[in-house]
Amino acid sequence: MPRYGEIWTVGHPADPEIVPRVPHLVISGDLYNDAGLGAIVVEIDANQLRAPELHEPIPGLGTAMLDRLAWYPQNWLREHVGELPDERHGEITRLVRNLIGNA
Repeated sequence: MPRYGEIWTVGHPADPEIVPRVPHLVISGDLYNDAGLGAIVVEIDANQLRAPELHEPIPGLGTAMLDRLAWYPQNWLREHVGELPDERHGEITRLVRNLIGNA
């Protein structure tokens, strides 16, 4: 099961050419993740930090694009490749909630 703050590559289970394996940060809560409903994620772009109010640097991987939410079935999460530092969880939650209008 994916956990909030983990980084996974995402790719179609049958054909990786459909969705290239790109790292994504899991932002769905653990209750949602445990229910097996899928995972809400944000893409990590290989480029470095842009506007800090919308993007989070992920050392060694690039920048989490907090304004690019996506949903994938959990079986599309292919490889666990890292984690967001625990001390950033609260701020990322706040930023995402502000972006979706749930402050």
